[in-house]
Amino acid sequence: MTTVYYNNCTVHTPDRPGEKINCFGVAEGKFAYVGIEDELLKTKGATKFVDLGGATVLPGLMDGHVHAPGL
Repeated sequence: MTTVYYNNCTVHTPDRPGEKINCFGVAEGKFAYVGIEDELLKTKGATKFVDLGGATVLPGLMDGHVHAPGL
């Protein structure tokens, strides 16, 4: 399983509001890590990074609803 880590970004997550998260990892289409890049390098020794150039990362904003006529 290869994990790709994305760094140099600001990650907003409802799980950890107010924390300064700047790195996340994805493996097999799922989040494998969400946190601070320095902590990741100390604990996991990740080597494959994609620099997001300071981008902001937001959780998926989805809205499914219906406008039913006459209601």
